[in-house]
Amino acid sequence: LLMTAPDPFKGLDLPANHIGDIDVYDGEIYAGIETFMDGVGKNIQVAVYDARTLTWKRSIPWNPASGQVEVCGLAVDAEHGRVWMADWVQGTHLYCYDLKSGNYVGKVAMEPAPGLQQGILYHDGCIIISSDDGDAEKDLPDNLYICDIYEAGKEGLPESAPVRLYRSMSDFRRTGEIEG
Repeated sequence: LLMTAPDPFKGLDLPANHIGDIDVYDGEIYAGIETFMDGVGKNIQVAVYDARTLTWKRSIPWNPASGQVEVCGLAVDAEHGRVWMADWVQGTHLYCYDLKSGNYVGKVAMEPAPGLQQGILYHDGCIIISSDDGDAEKDLPDNLYICDIYEAGKEGLPESAPVRLYRSMSDFRRTGEIEG
């Protein structure tokens, strides 16, 4: 343990009680944060912290018109200057914001959408999605999926993107709670 932040929500413009996922980029920690209660997320935001001091610097506000109702996953796409979020409650889309301006860029429907998403990561034009879709009590493993988020040779975001199974986590003992 190198450092702690006993009150990670201190200083935020909007109240929060849940960190859905994080990513680290360019000396900053990007955290998908919200107030989560009874299956509903409010005050969704991308809170940006200084990675050396863990102090809050700024937030990228959520666009309610996006349809996103919760944040379970967050990934920085430095290649395209974007930050992506996933939604555990509805789980049908990935939501995109401009990394520099914070403006909402749009959403991409996942086809088919993995259930019970718990975290995302951007790598080489794809979003890798961890899903808590197994059942440890029945020895059913959780899974990792890949969403090909960018269409080759095309600008902008596609309306939808294909999702495929990347890896079943069957080599982990009693996997039923893989997150992040």
